[in-house]
Amino acid sequence: MSHHARHQLLALPGIIFLVLFPIILSLWIAFLWAKSEVNSQLQTFAQLALDKSELVIRQADLVSDAAERYQGQVCTPAHQKRMLNIIRGYLYINELIYARDNHFLCSSLIAPVNGYTIAPADYKREPNVSIYYYRDTPFFSGYKMTYMQRGNYVAVINPLFWSEVMSDDPTLQWGVYDTVTKTFFSLSNEASAATFSPLIHLNDLTV
Repeated sequence: MSHHARHQLLALPGIIFLVLFPIILSLWIAFLWAKSEVNSQLQTFAQLALDKSELVIRQADLVSDAAERYQGQVCTPAHQKRMLNIIRGYLYINELIYARDNHFLCSSLIAPVNGYTIAPADYKREPNVSIYYYRDTPFFSGYKMTYMQRGNYVAVINPLFWSEVMSDDPTLQWGVYDTVTKTFFSLSNEASAATFSPLIHLNDLTV
């Protein structure tokens, strides 16, 4: 092989590198930018969902505050009317129930003869907070709702309300996870807790 041919052969990898390197570099930068943009959007969406959950909790507290000011006899038509008037002022509260511990006595619409004893709460916090996830009761028959109890009053909440935010992406799925009970208490339509569970990084969770 002549000296000239050998020189051309050795120069070929360098030429290829000089041509391809800018392309590879630009693709890598584009990938990093896209990844950063997606992460930023996911963080923004997650914050919106958390803000929504806090708003729902705030409304449940306000409903309980208003209900506790009632001084008359409980589970009478007057009491039920009072509860109905309270929840009409709050967007995310579907129903209000009067209870003693986990024995639900009446709601703004119905008063079962013997009331209804609900199974133990998924979450309890002193002194008087209990939360029941995805329960189907006579007070909202046929629907698995969240029941958030403080003292004698229970706010009934559609599980979607906890995290539902506006999005024009029909493929978007999400859920809100309780790190204490290790349970998803809100899932978007078509979302599956079984699919999401392996994605939870347990080491990142705090109790």
